[in-house]
Amino acid sequence: MEVEMKAKVLCVTIIVFAIVSTGVVSAQGTWTQVADMPTARGTHTADVVNGKIYVMGGYDYNTKEVLSSVEEYDPATGIWTIKKDMPAPRFGHYSGMVNGMIYAIGGVDEDLTYGITTVEEYDPATDNWTTKAPLPTPRWAHASCELNGKIYVVGGGIGMQNPTFSGPIDVYDPGTDTWTTKANMPTLRSCLSCCAVNGKIYAIGGLTPQKLSTLGTMEEYDPETDTWTTKSPMPTPRAFLSACELRGKIYAIGGFVNESKEVLSTVEVYDPITDIWTTENSLPVEREDFAACTHDNAIYVFGGENSGSVSFAEVYVFDIPILVEDSVPVEYTLFQNYPNPFNPVTTIRYNLYQSGMVKLVVCNVLGEKIATLADGFETQGSHEVIWNACGCAGGVYFCRIESGGMEIMTRKMLLLK
Repeated sequence: MEVEMKAKVLCVTIIVFAIVSTGVVSAQGTWTQVADMPTARGTHTADVVNGKIYVMGGYDYNTKEVLSSVEEYDPATGIWTIKKDMPAPRFGHYSGMVNGMIYAIGGVDEDLTYGITTVEEYDPATDNWTTKAPLPTPRWAHASCELNGKIYVVGGGIGMQNPTFSGPIDVYDPGTDTWTTKANMPTLRSCLSCCAVNGKIYAIGGLTPQKLSTLGTMEEYDPETDTWTTKSPMPTPRAFLSACELRGKIYAIGGFVNESKEVLSTVEVYDPITDIWTTENSLPVEREDFAACTHDNAIYVFGGENSGSVSFAEVYVFDIPILVEDSVPVEYTLFQNYPNPFNPVTTIRYNLYQSGMVKLVVCNVLGEKIATLADGFETQGSHEVIWNACGCAGGVYFCRIESGGMEIMTRKMLLLK
């Protein structure tokens, strides 16, 4: 019997119930304020490693100080912990996380050099910093995101007055500590944001070199072909925003409109599949130059500034519940994990049309069980689990759901490291 089950897991999808509408819809999200950061700041970064969030660097308009401080937030306890400072105080930088390491890239230094090449690696496990290969192109007010184990740096500028804007993508490979340069972004801009979804990178908003006009431009980069495609523009043009991926969609939050000098609380959501924007519940306060990240199916927003150039320490959490249409799923369904490919954390969602014993396991290509994500009695409705594959090798895995001793469905997942 065990041999038969291992053979079955190699099938991409097995369904023993009729496929009908899933009945699952998302509700509007809600914002909640949690514990403040120890240090007020803007133009900083935030990254998640092993369930903790690390806020780094930035600028405090209240004290006029370029910051080097690193603060760790534990969402489970709401407690902040002071960690080792960055070697180079800076703001206007960006960061990325690969294999448990955080990389702080570029920015503005203590001497107010607008556009530096400094790259430093932070290891949360040892609380140590290491200097890495410098950026090929000096930048500040750029954007970066991680995809397939590499960090993509887009946009930004050099200098403060009449800055030179950066066009090419610089790609960092932490495994070899090397940079490569890729195709120019079609629209030169700084003070933008970017997100990686389903193997593509999306550059969002920002300021143009000419008269620093505010943009709603959305452009999609395909690393496989090294090409850019223009997509539907963001409804509200803005710069100094933050964008996060959540459940396969991009959430563009807050920002600044240069023409009116207005700081926004606006939240707009982009669906890469349909190329359509929708509106979500606004951030409770107007903010620009804040840091944001996604953790455990929620978006965390840290600090930032208002129209009076006041820096804040406030932290807000945005959560979207999953509701079940008419409260009753009409089938057993195992949805495709998201993101996919992933590294190293992914979310797996499934529907149960009736209560009962459920087992959710992850197997490798040999059919060997790698992890058990659920094993026991579960109620009728929609469920979600998080799989952290930090200790697993990159490659293909299969997630399988069983109920009543029967295999219901299997999904193929790709872990990239």
